Amino acid sequence: MFDFKDVKGQKEIIEASLLAAAGGHNMLMIGEPGCGKTMIAQRIPTILPEMTEEECLEVTKIYSISGLLPAGHSLIRNRPFRAPHHNASLNSLIGGGVNAMPGEVSLAHNGVLFLDELAEFSRRTLV
Repeated sequence: MFDFKDVKGQKEIIEASLLAAAGGHNMLMIGEPGCGKTMIAQRIPTILPEMTEEECLEVTKIYSISGLLPAGHSLIRNRPFRAPHHNASLNSLIGGGVNAMPGEVSLAHNGVLFLDELAEFSRRTLV
């Protein structure tokens, strides 16, 4: 399990993450490669409140429809963390396609969607 105690330094960004998580806000992290943006983002779901039964059911339904429900698990109880690659297609991010499936945005429902290297994503996928 990820924990913020593993992050050395970065006091300001950790505090900003706590504030954003507490208020349910979006967050933009800017920094050099290797400064800890991904490490911090991966820990955000661990500071969010436990999902309610209704939230668990919503996430479980999305993962079940996508065929991503882990074997032997009937209910997903941990908030999702999704980090799609910047080359991801519009359909893989938003969903849809010939065999319509939920995209990364839906898979991150009630959790965290981390768009690393945001500037590298196609403008079409971000608009």
